[in-house]
Amino acid sequence: MPASSGGYTLGKRLTEHIFPSSLPYQATVPQLAQHLVAAGTSTADAQHQALGVLQTIVQAQASILAYIDVFQDYALFAAVMVVVAFALRRIDLTAAPAAH
Repeated sequence: MPASSGGYTLGKRLTEHIFPSSLPYQATVPQLAQHLVAAGTSTADAQHQALGVLQTIVQAQASILAYIDVFQDYALFAAVMVVVAFALRRIDLTAAPAAH
């Protein structure tokens, strides 16, 4: 799938379950906040930092998906170039060079 056709859809899919009333969100954000408090962050800042960590996770996943899209595009380009290479006219290397 080319990056131009699927990139937005994949990005939307990454964030469609990240909203305050979803169960995974309600389980993940407090857990991240607890880890941050245990690491020394104040309770007031832990909630905001937990959201920042969640955003970082989503951005990392989006970057990986974008890398996969680009890799697929390059693989398609390479496959097309292999076909083009076989379609080119062969050159006779034993023939005398043409005069100008």
